[in-house]
Amino acid sequence: MPSPKWQNRWGAIAAGGGGLGASVNMTKKQAAEKAAIKQCQESGPGPCSIVVSYKNQCAAVAWGDDSQSGWGRAGDIAVARKAALSACAETGTNCKVFYAECSYPVPVR
Repeated sequence: MPSPKWQNRWGAIAAGGGGLGASVNMTKKQAAEKAAIKQCQESGPGPCSIVVSYKNQCAAVAWGDDSQSGWGRAGDIAVARKAALSACAETGTNCKVFYAECSYPVPVR
């Protein structure tokens, strides 16, 4: 029996100007980033930029008081959430995970 072939999956998180956008399970990095930017621009008035792009793993973003933020990515969502909280806590207080999601590869045969 042939071994399975896997197709990569991308996700991205964009933020800025009071908006947040995200994409998951996209087949290309560019498509994931474009979708996240579009969603961010639709949710807030200001310019948006990519906070993190990720392939075949999970990502999380945490925000604290005074708009301090941090992000993390890892193969497991709990580890990504912990990394985001830790990064936020370096400069912020009362950090909480605002968004976390995974984009894992899928078998195509």
